[in-house]
Amino acid sequence: MAAPPSRRGPGRRSAGALPLLWAVLTAGLVASCATAAEVAAPDGPTATTTTSVVRRVPVAVDGSLRAEVPAPDEPSPDAVPHEVLLYGDSVALLIADDLAAELDAPLVVDAVDCRRLDAGFTGPCGGVPAGTPVASGLDDLEPATELVDDPATAAAVVVIANNAALQADDLTRAMDALGPLARVWWVTTRVDARAWQDPNNQLLVELADRDPRAGVIDWFAASEGQDWLVDIVHPGDEGQAALAELVADHVRCDCTP
Repeated sequence: MAAPPSRRGPGRRSAGALPLLWAVLTAGLVASCATAAEVAAPDGPTATTTTSVVRRVPVAVDGSLRAEVPAPDEPSPDAVPHEVLLYGDSVALLIADDLAAELDAPLVVDAVDCRRLDAGFTGPCGGVPAGTPVASGLDDLEPATELVDDPATAAAVVVIANNAALQADDLTRAMDALGPLARVWWVTTRVDARAWQDPNNQLLVELADRDPRAGVIDWFAASEGQDWLVDIVHPGDEGQAALAELVADHVRCDCTP
């Protein structure tokens, strides 16, 4: 599903956080180092980062972001001591900046509007323009692992249960594709009025039960009774901050609080 524009106000998060980028990057873009990087935002002004972006990799569609936020020079005592790959859909896009601030560690982001695990699609959808093909989330997982410098110590956070029904076999294949990574966290979905919400969440619990590398971050439970969504699935500012904090807590302690 496509994400609505963030309503985040100035000064809400720490100055070192990566702002939400609705990135329009061409396939010919090469790796770069900069103190500020600019990308064109669909239907809006150019967005400029407030932190150094040390690596960008080719991206062929709008409504997507692939970037890395370097670790701070003096990380806090609560900083996560390894890279984290955030992989997924528009909800992953929405929490990227908050999660970067919460983790205080290198964060690699590979997220695309409307992405689903089981199948690709052709735009329009969200920021993905008409006629633009997007591969399935399953097909793009293995390339995403190559963005991480040290897969043996890195963790992945996967947010991809929102747009379609999951299948147990696809989840097993996804874990295989993420094989080099030490830990994979799967975020449950809260997507009102969609039949796949409860079955998807159950499949993620079952995956964690059978695979010791997999863990569940239960956004569905955490958001129960909260007014955090701006539509049937996308969190607003408060929800984005809450989800990012929930994810960071799990990644930081490598446990299920």
